[in-house]
Formats: sequence, C-alpha cells, structure tokens
Amino acid sequence: MTTRTTRIILLAAFALAGSLAALAQLPCGVANQIYCQSWDGSATLYASQNDTNSFGNFATVYDNFNLSQTFDVESFHWIGGYFNPPAQGPITAWTLTFYNDNNSSPGAPIATGFFPGNGNETFIGNVNGFPIYVYSLYFNSFDMAPGAYWASVVPDLAFPRSGAGRQVRIT
Repeated sequence: MTTRTTRIILLAAFALAGSLAALAQLPCGVANQIYCQSWDGSATLYASQNDTNSFGNFATVYDNFNLSQTFDVESFHWIGGYFNPPAQGPITAWTLTFYNDNNSSPGAPIATGFFPGNGNETFIGNVNGFPIYVYSLYFNSFDMAPGAYWASVVPDLAFPRSGAGRQVRIT
C-alpha cells in the first residue's frame, strides 16, 4: 500500500550569506513541506541562467534531495540573488526540472515545467552587497516515490547574472 501525503518541496538552490539571522530560516518552516535544505550562511552564488542575449542556457545549478516516502509534490521554493552586476534583472520565465539520481549525479529528467514570469520574486534584503529574493513555483501535482532526486531552476534572463547556491524547499 502506498501512502500519499500532499506536501510542499522547498529546495533552495541558492547559497547566500549575511548578518541577518532570520534569512537563515527562509524558506523553511512552512506547512506541508516535505523537504527543506536550510541556508548554509555562505556568500557564494553559482550561475544558473538561460541568457536571452544569445548565449542560451549556459549555466545550470543542480541540488539533490531524498524522500522517505511517496509524496504528492505541488510546489518548489528557493532563495536566489543577482551578481555580475549585483542588481535585479528582468526575469521573464523559469524552467524547473526534477531528475532521478544517477550515482550521486543528476540522471534522466522525470518532470520539467516552464513558468512564464519572475517566479513570484520577492525581495528579502541585501546580503554582502547582493540583492536576495525568495522565489516560488506552483504546478499541477505529481507523485514522487521514495528515493534520491535532483532539481534545477534556470531563469530566462539577460544581464545581470542570476545566482544559485545551496537552499531549497519542496512542498
């Protein structure tokens, strides 16, 4: 018998640093979350971007997570920032992809979604000179069985560069 629980996956794929202790809890601690990786407190941002100025999808950041039971996944949330330069850019869409695990690396994609808009971009503050935002994507739910998985979020964006790091929540 499979147990199905409707939950939220929050994977924050952005590593951000700062002196504001409250940021360390974002975006964890919400109702129905099934996974949340807390912010690690670093200031390192990793490029994740589909550059609309002709460079295409030149950088993708992946993050892994494990599920202990079957969940009905219906949203993805994360924290991100901008660099090169550290200024908000016009994100026009996001691509979210979930992957099977392949020996501790992203394997075959199991679900991909394209989301027009800026992913509900909400400013939370400047951290070490970088503007930091919370993002969220909601979609038609689908079941994910117990096991290891990977996820990626890639914005459609010209300059500035968008950064990803180490925080995610799935619901």
